[in-house]
Amino acid sequence: YNMATPSRSIGNLQLDYKFHFLPDLHANLNAGYDVSNGKGHTFIPDSAAEAYVAGGVNSGQHNPYKVTNTNTLFEFYLSYAKDLPKIKSHVDVLGGYSFNNYLATISNYAKYYANGTMMPNSQPATPTNKQEHTLISFFGRANYSFDEKYLLTGTIRDDGSSRFAPQNRWAVFPSVAFAWKIKAEPFLRNVDNVSELKLRLGYGLTGQQDGIGNYDYLAYYSLSDSNAAYEFGNNYYQGYRPAGFYADRRWEQTATSNIGID
Repeated sequence: YNMATPSRSIGNLQLDYKFHFLPDLHANLNAGYDVSNGKGHTFIPDSAAEAYVAGGVNSGQHNPYKVTNTNTLFEFYLSYAKDLPKIKSHVDVLGGYSFNNYLATISNYAKYYANGTMMPNSQPATPTNKQEHTLISFFGRANYSFDEKYLLTGTIRDDGSSRFAPQNRWAVFPSVAFAWKIKAEPFLRNVDNVSELKLRLGYGLTGQQDGIGNYDYLAYYSLSDSNAAYEFGNNYYQGYRPAGFYADRRWEQTATSNIGID
């Protein structure tokens, strides 16, 4: 059987401040955390077929485990929105910074038989295994509309991920979009048979860094499992083996363009 005790704590604080000398300007601060902890043990009795050793007392398994995930977020941005009736325009701009950190701490325990005796050569080399990566972003967005008919939007992100080597860590992802509300034109404004008509054009570049290892850009050696130890005389030794790495791995990028009519 497998018995575990999970626990989790989630917290978030968001503050929005309007500048009194410039009411159209806002400052927004968002901070949050998500910490989950799972600990337990697996137990296989010495009579179970999968772990039975005939004539021996060292049978079965009784193995503890513990995993802690800690995710933190810090985000800050300034936003400004203003109506300009004299030129039939509206402006909305935003710029900010985001910090995301993800840390998984896996506790390494020795392996035990069902009677509590430690298995030979099962003592881990390190008490914990920490997997961590950080994503930092600078971002901006600008919206402009004229006469409530012509809409223009531009965005840009500068993202940096610790999953890539320093020379490949950062990448810029822009996008632009234009919309024309044809229904608002004089020749359609009073046509009741058409309730909505809008033309949309857009192009954008997005990035992807999920699904890869946190340290795959580094060359390293990993300790073999105790089941893959080498026998020299009466002793067993775990060896080190090289792991594959991708020093020149970069952001996966997807370019998308679209044209549409609503």
